[in-house]
Amino acid sequence: MLDKINLKLKFYFGLISLILFSSFLFSQDDIGEDFEDIVFVYHGYGNLRNWGSNYGLITGSSTSTTCCSYMYYQNTLHNSQNAWVIGLVFAVEDNVIEAHSLSSGNFWPGGPPLDWMPVKESAQEHFNPKSGYSSFLGRPYVASSDIPVTWPLKGGKPYWPGRMKPGSSEADRYNVLAPFSTSSRDIFYVMDDRNNAGKDPLGLRVEVMSFDYGVAFAAGIIFYDYLIINTSDQDIKDGYVGWYAKLGLGFSDNLDYYIGSLDSDKDGEVDLIYSYDPKFYDPKGWKTNTRNFGVKMVKSPLSPDGEELGMTDFHVFKVDDQDIGPRTDEGMWPIISSNPDDPDIEGDPANYFHGNNVRIDDTDWIPETYEDGAMFGFFMMSGPFDLAAGDSTRVSMGVVLSPDNETLKNDAISMQEMADNEFLGPSPPPAPSVTGVASDGKVTLYWDNGAETDPNFEGYRVFRRYGTNQFINDWGKEVLDLQGNIVGHIPLVQYDKINGVKGADPFDPYINLGSDTGLKHSFVDTNVTNGLPYVYAVTSYSGPLIEKELSSLESPIGSRGGFGNTAYVVPFLEAIGVIDGSASEDTLFPLVDLQQYPDDSYYVKVNSILPNLFTGHEYELTFTDTVFFFEDTLYQQGFSLFDVDSGEFILENVMMTDESGDNTPLAGGVRLDFYGRNTEGTDAMWVYGSTAKDGADFPYWDARLFGPAGDDIFEVTITDEPLTVEASSGYGSATYQLPLKVANVTTGEDLSSNMYVVDMIGKYPDDKDKYGGSAGSWDLLPGGANWNPVLSTGAASYQTEADKILVKNSDGKNLLLLYTVHPPDGSPPSIGDKFYMSPMKPFPRGQSFRFSTIKSVVDSDMVKAELDQVRVVPNPYLVSAAWDIGRATRKLAFVNLPPECKIDIFNVAGEHVYQIDHKGVRSLGTRITPGAGRGFTYTRETKGVHEWEMINKNQLEVASGMYIYIVTTPEGHQTTGKFAVIR
Repeated sequence: MLDKINLKLKFYFGLISLILFSSFLFSQDDIGEDFEDIVFVYHGYGNLRNWGSNYGLITGSSTSTTCCSYMYYQNTLHNSQNAWVIGLVFAVEDNVIEAHSLSSGNFWPGGPPLDWMPVKESAQEHFNPKSGYSSFLGRPYVASSDIPVTWPLKGGKPYWPGRMKPGSSEADRYNVLAPFSTSSRDIFYVMDDRNNAGKDPLGLRVEVMSFDYGVAFAAGIIFYDYLIINTSDQDIKDGYVGWYAKLGLGFSDNLDYYIGSLDSDKDGEVDLIYSYDPKFYDPKGWKTNTRNFGVKMVKSPLSPDGEELGMTDFHVFKVDDQDIGPRTDEGMWPIISSNPDDPDIEGDPANYFHGNNVRIDDTDWIPETYEDGAMFGFFMMSGPFDLAAGDSTRVSMGVVLSPDNETLKNDAISMQEMADNEFLGPSPPPAPSVTGVASDGKVTLYWDNGAETDPNFEGYRVFRRYGTNQFINDWGKEVLDLQGNIVGHIPLVQYDKINGVKGADPFDPYINLGSDTGLKHSFVDTNVTNGLPYVYAVTSYSGPLIEKELSSLESPIGSRGGFGNTAYVVPFLEAIGVIDGSASEDTLFPLVDLQQYPDDSYYVKVNSILPNLFTGHEYELTFTDTVFFFEDTLYQQGFSLFDVDSGEFILENVMMTDESGDNTPLAGGVRLDFYGRNTEGTDAMWVYGSTAKDGADFPYWDARLFGPAGDDIFEVTITDEPLTVEASSGYGSATYQLPLKVANVTTGEDLSSNMYVVDMIGKYPDDKDKYGGSAGSWDLLPGGANWNPVLSTGAASYQTEADKILVKNSDGKNLLLLYTVHPPDGSPPSIGDKFYMSPMKPFPRGQSFRFSTIKSVVDSDMVKAELDQVRVVPNPYLVSAAWDIGRATRKLAFVNLPPECKIDIFNVAGEHVYQIDHKGVRSLGTRITPGAGRGFTYTRETKGVHEWEMINKNQLEVASGMYIYIVTTPEGHQTTGKFAVIR
């Protein structure tokens, strides 16, 4: 079955590519210098897919050659439900700026220069022409928020050129995580009317944003938002703006559909135009449900009183597959401006005006006149309005595919609500960034925990599909609703919070919320076959919002292109002769009092995940007071990992192991797991580098925190600017000069003015033998003014008998008590030294660990000894072998190879057929593609396998027969073998 699907796909897309490419070559010269600015616009996150352009046509052209737009993904292989043409129209009397009448079925994108064309230098200013993302015609993608390599460069960095959601900053434009993004994929491009055919341009610049959603509630919706700017020095009077559309449903040999109109919000005015299929034609028995295709003007120019005009004019007329209706500006203007008496109207006015309202057509005549349906075009416009020189206006359209009229009305209301909220809607948690690690018969996935920044985050789902065809979204067993529509896929595995949110979603019974498994950030798949490619996707999902009656939302599962939540991997046999790298320690223990025995109350495990990525460097692991959790700073203990050899941090302020046990990131080929100590009590210590040293029996300083301190962190700094500090109540009336500054690190509050000295001699002035010194004296010296001799007797504790400093908050409540013991055998701190106090952390502040890695090596003697293990699989190769998944994957594989070698293939006549240059050196790469995620991650391991598609050096398929191969290593070692191809 899968073979048949792939063959159909290859034929379908191969035929389209051939037609388009030949026309592409023929028409390129007509575009001239503007050609490089023409690119593709692709929306593919939700169920609604669209190939479009950046020159006025949202989709399609005027003939069936390019009718491949707006398809539900489950119908991609079956019947297309598409818009043949939707194009922007701006009109004044007898001057209509549009793209649909000049578009040509002989070339897409293109034809002669159209009224709308991309602004000059778009290829540099508005998108990156060398992004590496392109259509099957080789044209680049326009700037897409989730693919930063499509953004133009500014100062050598990707820069988002489009509009941003409210609350965004200019700095966000350089953030590849796309925090400015309104939808799963925002798209931006700019066009103008400088090529207005046969008429003077009006000086219009149009900045276009479009929005595509991977969330369930908006998966069938795409928005197009136009900011139209009058760049001329002339005011525009009585203009109209809107769209021409020619919608299509069903098969190309039976395009029988109706056009209808609805008052979706029941305000007495038609606001929604849609096409629907009255008699579904199904010659191949695919039983694919058609959908109602709706378009709605969701934003429009303002009237003089400041209210939106809305859709003021709508006229529908019959066309056919080669016809679009009026083609001249003079012929279109009467329909756009609703003037049936204009003498320039093409043909009978009754063809364009229907019903009693001369501005808004009645559509009841269509099913009455065309029982079996027909093809129709229409204009939906807003006007008239004026546009002053230098001024701008805005118009927006929402398009949706819905299963029936009632759903269509509800979808239209949702579209309007989202448009009123600047196209924002409830959103799922961000998709995680995924790394896939392949090995022999196994794939291991790792993903980050960024989705957990969402307050409504609930869990993760893991999906898998074969990686052989980008047009197949076979992500597992399908979940069908009662009408047979695909509403989801069953994941390989699902992990969710242990919080009682489980089972079926109360607002959508087809959504499984999980079973309180607990969260994980890794998954091992052993149900794989070496040599076959797989694509994995990890999604995040929210819990239902009970108060809003909103079902769980899930991040996009993955689609065309390299989205950050997917990983492409091929399991394989390791190369022969490779000795994997290793870490110097697999467990890091602290040393007790510098003695050579470990304290096992806290430790760190070093997991060697990608040993062949080891650098041989030394690393230092330290602990931090804060964690940088994506865009948030959390006041909790974290860690940093420093590469001592390169002098750079490879991880900074990262979260330690949580209850999931596997959330820490991969770095340098390792992943660290942290096992901390019991956290009851207080951490009180000098910060690393201080000259202060404890005595044999007493600490130099110690501290106690009181309840009002909460989980905050406090710090005392030794200064050279003493402060005058009063004695604490009950401890005399003296004042003291303290060279100290006290701060709440968590809040940033300076608490120095809230210090009070607890001087025992101030309370007991007659006990100088016990407490020594005199009231009002204070210093940092060992055995100095603060040392109380009573402690030397061993009959008293420093907690009760030492001098202290009490620190209060602004409300007068006790925050902390600092024990300033200063034993004679200790060492004092220096100016700038800091003393740290907080609730006890899993790891002591100032603790550090060091470990190193050993690089992988290739042992030449091992390679020589194991070289005779090289094999070809399958052998013999049969055309119908299960190894193949469709024509595009027809191949055999050499296995048990060394990391580097050349493979020469000969036929039995001794003729050289092909040479393979095998380099299976392991590396890890990331293409940053944020929006829903932060990177499409891929690995190329030390593979002992090389696939050959059985193409000879003349790029022809090899014939049936016996073949000889010779494998040669860089050191000159060789082995030979043979295999057979049977066709």
